Amino acid sequence: MGKNIRDLIEEWPKCFIQDTDLAMFLKDKTKDARYSVVKRLLKEGLLIRIRRGLYLIAGETKPLFIETFELAFLIYGPSFVSLES
Repeated sequence: MGKNIRDLIEEWPKCFIQDTDLAMFLKDKTKDARYSVVKRLLKEGLLIRIRRGLYLIAGETKPLFIETFELAFLIYGPSFVSLES
């Protein structure tokens, strides 16, 4: 039997997840069905929207260590890290 989407998100190694990653979990569903699952997870509080297509995982077992430079690249690319930062 397959795992629940909530369990898969809780086991995700990073503290944020993108639409492309969620599409990998829900590959047998249509785009509208995937969006309804995301809306339900947002309403339940498991996901927090950072921007369209990028979500912060708000699970209790998730460590709150956000890789700020990686997240900055995902929010506004192409961004880079200089030696001064």
